[in-house]
Amino acid sequence: MDYYAYVKTEGFELDKVRRTDNIGMDCQHYHDTYEVMVIEEGTRSLVFNNVVENVAKGDIIVFTPYVLHLTRPYEETVYCRYCLNFSTDVLTGIMSPADAKKLVNGLRTGIIRTSESNIGFIKAMLDNMLGNVEVKTTLDKAMRAVRLASFIELLAKLTVRGQQRKQPDITCSEQFMHILNYVNSNYTKPITLDDAAREAHLSKTHFCRMFKKETGMTFMEHLTGLRIARAHDLLVCTDEPIQSIAESAGFSSLLSFERLFKSALGKSPQAVRHDNAQKRL
Repeated sequence: MDYYAYVKTEGFELDKVRRTDNIGMDCQHYHDTYEVMVIEEGTRSLVFNNVVENVAKGDIIVFTPYVLHLTRPYEETVYCRYCLNFSTDVLTGIMSPADAKKLVNGLRTGIIRTSESNIGFIKAMLDNMLGNVEVKTTLDKAMRAVRLASFIELLAKLTVRGQQRKQPDITCSEQFMHILNYVNSNYTKPITLDDAAREAHLSKTHFCRMFKKETGMTFMEHLTGLRIARAHDLLVCTDEPIQSIAESAGFSSLLSFERLFKSALGKSPQAVRHDNAQKRL
């Protein structure tokens, strides 16, 4: 199964894209970096955490590392957005790793809805950083880090002040929200399709049809994606044994974990841990 995906991003990536078609993301995916999207035009359907929600002009979407997400077209075909991915490594040229971690700790996965003036300021900051994507000198690197730090600080403030500024535009039913909440809260346990369909009070056929319609993915794709992302996080951020990580993330066996993990990342769990250890040296 290769529907879900870990999408590797560099320490700093920023682009602005305008589309006039109905193309969406190929699959539900996650990054090991922070991601910020700012919608300038159009509407998208966003699947993350326990909801399927519409996002539109002026919405800011923040994803912390290892959070599965997916956007799909919704109504308008014209769509324009900024997308920024970054790691804390970009900041360490102007602050300590501890201070960089403290700064990004103010970010939360979710949708920030704020005033037009704040959105204008956010877009101006992104446009400024677009001119500094390619760093050639130490000064360029430092200036980019300063701009990024200011941007993160503003996002953290808006997260507190603006996250619930207006009612969310939830497009899925309460029944499906309950299903997503059940799966996202229990994926580390040995839950099955039968369990999820029973929780939804639906036949397996009806449940699978509903899940695919609401999210664009199958139940197993979503469940396995959650487990892969959790395991990746534990591999990088802890020294927990790989066997224990497989169990903690909800995999039925170490063999199953290693096979699915390598399919998703192109590397074994052991290789990912080794690469991360080398990076920290």
